[in-house]
Amino acid sequence: MTAGAGKNYDNDGTGTFSWAIANDKLDVGISDGSNINFALKSKTDNKYTFTITEPSGTFDSDFYRAKSLALSDVDGKILSIALSDDGCTAKTLKFSSSTIIYKEKCSGSRGNGGFTGAVSESPDVENMLELSWTDEEDNEPRDIKLVIIEGDIAQTATVGIINIPNNVFNKVNVTTFTATTQEAY
Repeated sequence: MTAGAGKNYDNDGTGTFSWAIANDKLDVGISDGSNINFALKSKTDNKYTFTITEPSGTFDSDFYRAKSLALSDVDGKILSIALSDDGCTAKTLKFSSSTIIYKEKCSGSRGNGGFTGAVSESPDVENMLELSWTDEEDNEPRDIKLVIIEGDIAQTATVGIINIPNNVFNKVNVTTFTATTQEAY
């Protein structure tokens, strides 16, 4: 059996949890007295499906192991970011050594925008890139982390984006990046 403990962060503050792995099951005990159990149901490539049992019920959920991603994989590349309905017609990230240039071409009062920042490999998590820059509107630092979930960054990839403003985990988004030869503007 393998076991350990840690801290969990949520909207209610910081709590603790303990965990143990035995017989292909992960049992997590939360400091509020609740338990969550994860049982591996299936594995395909880097996708793991677990049956999760928690106080509110039982359900299946998919988890992905990050695919290989290094700074050298993106150096010199321009990636087009899948568009949402936010009034933009193009969004790109250009990687050059340890620098990123983000550009967006948008309509209306938003206009064209962007930023220049830094990119590096995560020192703590393999296959993760860390992007950081200063927001031009509020002069606050911004940080996100990128992992590849599916595909190939040289063509088209599904990417997990972990948003960490002011060193506080905020949310995870999933979007598509497609290799291109042109920046947004």
